Amino acid sequence: MKNVLFSVLTAVFMILVLMFFAKDSKPDESMYKVRRLQEKTTVFTKISPQEKVEYYLSLLDKRFMEMQYVYDKKLDYFAVSTSLRYSATAGEIVEIIKKNNLSAMIPEVRENFENHKTGIKNILDSYPYTDEKWKFFQDALNYLDLYLGQLE
Repeated sequence: MKNVLFSVLTAVFMILVLMFFAKDSKPDESMYKVRRLQEKTTVFTKISPQEKVEYYLSLLDKRFMEMQYVYDKKLDYFAVSTSLRYSATAGEIVEIIKKNNLSAMIPEVRENFENHKTGIKNILDSYPYTDEKWKFFQDALNYLDLYLGQLE
């Protein structure tokens, strides 16, 4: 019995250590998948729709920073996945708001989307159009416009 308890405690401790080191990982780092798993798990701890929207807004900020990181570091390989994750997160926010009639949260979400639009436009303004990856950043911008329209 002591061996089982020790094994369980060791496993829990190792998971906590992994999660700690993964919390600030970037898309090109090995711990990023652990971070994404942690984020997905955290969503399930959010009970109310408002809590979910707030959490997704914090994730959206992280997704935006990931897009900026991918651009700054010229990690074109990650342009597709980061921009798609960003757009999916923004869409999740809008879906929760619409499904739960959270109209009081719309001004905050609109402001967040507008701020991110400015940042994405800055990326696009300096992105080399000879590389087709810029289209994925443009898609993220287009999705924000679509989602903003759904929040009216």
